[in-house]
This record gives sequence, structure tokens and C-alpha cells, in this order.
Amino acid sequence: GRRGEATPQRGAGGEKGGRADPIWRAGMIRHALPSFRGIADAFSIIARVSEANEGPRTSYLLVGHVTRDRIREEGGADGAFREAIGGTASYSGLTALAYGADVRLFTSCRADDGFSALAGIEIHRFPSDHTTTFENLYDGGTRRQRILAVAAPLDGSLLPDDWRAPDILHLGPIAAEADPATFAGVRAGLRGATLQGWMREWRDGEPVRRAVRPAVFAAAEASDAVVLSVEDIGGDDALAERLAGACPVVAVTDGAQGCRVYWNGHLRGFPAPRA
Repeated sequence: GRRGEATPQRGAGGEKGGRADPIWRAGMIRHALPSFRGIADAFSIIARVSEANEGPRTSYLLVGHVTRDRIREEGGADGAFREAIGGTASYSGLTALAYGADVRLFTSCRADDGFSALAGIEIHRFPSDHTTTFENLYDGGTRRQRILAVAAPLDGSLLPDDWRAPDILHLGPIAAEADPATFAGVRAGLRGATLQGWMREWRDGEPVRRAVRPAVFAAAEASDAVVLSVEDIGGDDALAERLAGACPVVAVTDGAQGCRVYWNGHLRGFPAPRA
């Protein structure tokens, strides 16, 4: 099959040197996990690891589709959509980059979709005839979604050889595009996953519906930390507890209300900071 193509997207200071042992850094990361407050604190952990290492930046490998989001807000004129780049891979990649990590992204999309919004991230693009595209309609605080197009699946066997030992591996599918089993051979210091892409199903022209795919539990069992939302679990607290039994750290986010974190049998709630 096609091996894809690497697209360097580095800003100033992006040159790489040698890399420290990811297993050494994993010890520091796991030491910090008891204070983990959801996905946001993961990035403060990145920053502390990078500072303590006093060497090359923490390497952060993201897997997931970069998406095109067509958005219409409540009260918008019929047919008037604005477009934005989206996907866990985009937002998490830019956040990790802002915290000083050396970010690489394995994704799939059309060749003519530019990555100008992701400047500074090194991208390995697997060719596809489509870019994953969402239509988001907001009305009265609720969101209705449709998936209009889906890019090619992402298989871990297609990763470049020198991408297979990151400090942090973050699986962030948005449309069930990644099979966790194919990334089992990646030697990462810390393995994490955002589960939402395995918690939805759709048919052509119909709204996205909540679903729980087997990959949800496969990813949780293979990860050191996972994150999902209240919307993803659909009020099913028993599902969150099952995931907490499979993964040491499970963060369930709730928008402006903050999040709750399951950690080694303990449950704590954390308010969201004002911004």
C-alpha cells in the first residue's frame, strides 16, 4: 500500500537533536499522574518533563484525522456556514506545541488541504481522496452533527520507523479511523487516548449517534490515561467506572463545569478555570 508522505511544518527552533530514553521520561510522567486533572494537566506534565530533561524537547506523537468543520450557530441564516480546522489531532497538537513539545502528527486528508494552521507540527500524511468533514449545527446549547466525508484509515504499520519511540503517544481518532491494536508496537513512555472517535456511529445524511465500539475498551486497556466527555458517555456513569477499571487514569470532561477524574480507584472533581 502507499506509505504516505512526510510534511515538515516547523517554526523557529524546531530542529531536532538526539532524544532521551522515553522510558526514563515515563518515570517522571507517571510520578506526576496522581495530580492529573484531565487532558489539560497532561500538557503541564509535558512542560515539566522538558524543563527537567534540559535537552531535546519532549516528543509527542498524535494519531488522528485533521478535519474540516462546517459550523452554523443558532440564529444563523439558512445555509450560512463558517469553516474551521478541527479534530482532536489539531487542537491537542497545537496545545502540546504551545507547551514546548516536539509534535508529530500522523493523519490522512486530501493532498490539496493545506496545513497552514498547524505550522510547527511535523506531519506524515497518508493520501486520501477525502478530508474528514463534519457539519455542526448549534441550537439552544445543543449540537447536531453530520459526517459528510471520511478520510482513509490510519494503520500503525505505516508510521515511519523513526516515529516509533515517542515520549508520548496520543491516539485521537475523530471518526473511528485508527485501530489501537495496530499501534501496539509503538514504544512510548506514556500512552494516552481521546476516546470520542470510537464512541459514535453515522449513516449517510443522518445525524451522528452515540455508540460504544470495542476499540473504546481496547484503547483504555492499552493506555496510561484516557479522556472522554459527559456527552460521550451519555449519562452512563457505569461506563466511566468500567473504563476506570481498565485504565489507571480516566478523565471525564464536562465543558464549563470542569471534569471528574478516576485515578486508581479514587474519584475527584475539578472545576474549570475561568478564561
